[in-house]
Amino acid sequence: MEWHVDALFSHDTASRMVAVNEPDGAAAPRLFLGRTPVGNVLRVGAGVSRAVFDEINKVHAREPTTTDPSPTPRRAAAYREALEADARIQTERSGPCFWHPPSDHPVSARVIPLTAETRDRLHPALNDWGPGIEDTQPAFGRLVGDRIVAICASVRVTPSCHEAGVETAPDFRSNGYATQAVKTWVNRLSTIDVVPLYSTTWENCASRRLATKAGFIQYGVDWWVR
Repeated sequence: MEWHVDALFSHDTASRMVAVNEPDGAAAPRLFLGRTPVGNVLRVGAGVSRAVFDEINKVHAREPTTTDPSPTPRRAAAYREALEADARIQTERSGPCFWHPPSDHPVSARVIPLTAETRDRLHPALNDWGPGIEDTQPAFGRLVGDRIVAICASVRVTPSCHEAGVETAPDFRSNGYATQAVKTWVNRLSTIDVVPLYSTTWENCASRRLATKAGFIQYGVDWWVR
């Protein structure tokens, strides 16, 4: 979970979250809590006041370690109450977190590296991936005909782990193309001693199914509050 949160967000020198670790640098949430059977990981946003920061840590000291996979932690109401002393809560999100052991999946010959040299083959629905593809390596695309219709790329990167970003053009979903791209991406990370991570939301059933089909193992649950 420490690797997951470090991949998700940039932090200041006090280990406060500053921004989402993506090219647009969107503001980090005010609270992140990751729960696993062996321990919890709490991070607080840089903009949270010192008084609220201290109160959140008091609440966290009473948060149990549990195997309960529920979307919100036991003391969710207390965290919310503490945060609302600064400002009203805008949004929350929660979902499962996965990792993948080293692997050598059988992969499709129709999956190719997605690079500056191949991005002109992107399906029009995936063109937003093209301009920044150099920053999301390794990246792989699944071809149908001469077009890349499904992608898996490293959207958040640290020396220890990469988090997967996955997308399939709408007309090509539910064919297993994204799973093939993900498996190729996992294989590549296995060769460079980097842990593949994957996270999603509880509402995204298709994404959760993909994680299972690609051989990921759930290790915890995260909860973001803005």
